[in-house]
Amino acid sequence: MIYEILENEVVINTILADLPFMVAHYPLGNYREVVQPEPPTPPVLPELVIISVTGAIYDAAKHEITTTEGTAITVNTEIHVGGVIYTPFTGTFRVPVVATDGREKVVLANVVSGAAAITWTPKDSGIWEITQARINRDIPEVQHLSFADIKLFVLEA
Repeated sequence: MIYEILENEVVINTILADLPFMVAHYPLGNYREVVQPEPPTPPVLPELVIISVTGAIYDAAKHEITTTEGTAITVNTEIHVGGVIYTPFTGTFRVPVVATDGREKVVLANVVSGAAAITWTPKDSGIWEITQARINRDIPEVQHLSFADIKLFVLEA
């Protein structure tokens, strides 16, 4: 513990010690424990949760979606706060979909009362990713979302 040594109610020294040491070496009232403030709790980000996927095979455990090129995929999502849908949220945000070779597509998510159906028709086969970092890349920090990164495998038709 950290203690302040007092003389006439004025701090004259600060030491690191345990209570038995303080009692043995300083008269009662000539020291006080320094109470350390709790570290700030990091903010809890609203979470973008995938509820279901149509037009593709969705493996929630692996965070993977598999489809064929030219097939429309609809990812039904909800924005959760504290594990429940956050219905006050209505708005839009961009969802960057990036291929492992660097190509980037952008899909718009239109959220109404905390829920959004995000639709994309991949025209090219390949491996694509949607990540939390890319979703949050171009929006103010106060609007950031948490999101479990997902990989999309688009097979040739």
